[in-house]
Amino acid sequence: MKPFVIPLLLGAALAQACRAADSPPITSLLFTQSGTDPTYDSIKISIAQKAKVGVTGSKVHVNRQLVETLPEAKRPIAENIKLHTLLNTSIGRHDFGKWSRWYQEDGHTQAIW
Repeated sequence: MKPFVIPLLLGAALAQACRAADSPPITSLLFTQSGTDPTYDSIKISIAQKAKVGVTGSKVHVNRQLVETLPEAKRPIAENIKLHTLLNTSIGRHDFGKWSRWYQEDGHTQAIW
C-alpha cells in the first residue's frame, strides 16, 4: 500500500484526490519512497513482541516545495498526538520512530499508510 501524504491543513479535497490517484506521476510529484514495508501477514506471527518494540518500514521523502506551499502548511504538527496502529493502540510521540511502517513526518507534512 502506498503512503497517503497529508500536507498539514492543505485541504480535504486535494488530500482525497491524492489518495484516489493511483498513478505514479501524481504520487511521485508529492513524495518519493525508499525501502520496503513489511506486510501485516509477516508481522502478525510475532504480534506480542512487535507491539512493544515497534515496526519500522520504508522512508518517505516529501516534496516540500510542492506540498507545503500555503502559509497554513508551515504550521508545526501538533505535539500532543498519539498513534494507533494494528499492533499498538496508544503510541506516544517519543516512540513514533519505532513505528515508521505506519506513520512518518517530513517537515510539516504527515505520511500515513
